Amino acid sequence: MSRPRYDDGDEYGDYRDGPPQKSSNSGLILGLVIGGGVLVAVLLIGCAVSMFLFRGAAVNAPQGAQVATRVDEPEGKDGKDPAKKTYTRVEFMKLVMGKKPDEVIAALGKPHDKTENALKPDSPVWYYKRMTINPASGELDNSAQVVFENGVVSAVNCW
Repeated sequence: MSRPRYDDGDEYGDYRDGPPQKSSNSGLILGLVIGGGVLVAVLLIGCAVSMFLFRGAAVNAPQGAQVATRVDEPEGKDGKDPAKKTYTRVEFMKLVMGKKPDEVIAALGKPHDKTENALKPDSPVWYYKRMTINPASGELDNSAQVVFENGVVSAVNCW
């Protein structure tokens, strides 16, 4: 719908209700919305791909941080794999509390993982996988953490 124009020879005041309103360009708006959506999708996919590619990348640990090491083939002193045996959390704690590392290995076998603290070399932390039973659910815990201090086990944590 066009607005009436009052032509008096000059351009000033020809439109009494103000200058005509410009219509919006719906193609431009649609292009911006679609372009923004594509940009967000590309960023999300890029983040997911980079997390997948770099999930195992080594990170330089700060001085004094605990460094994990993998221990293969946990075995007891008789050559059998005691890691196949499961214990209640109480039984597990009774087996290891106050024991030295060689006594723990004799009772449970080599740990699945170890961390060493550079500031406290006599305070390693050992991890045994799926050896303890959660009393609330009756299912195996994912890990039992054995904490050494001053050469003996001082704490056990299960989850």
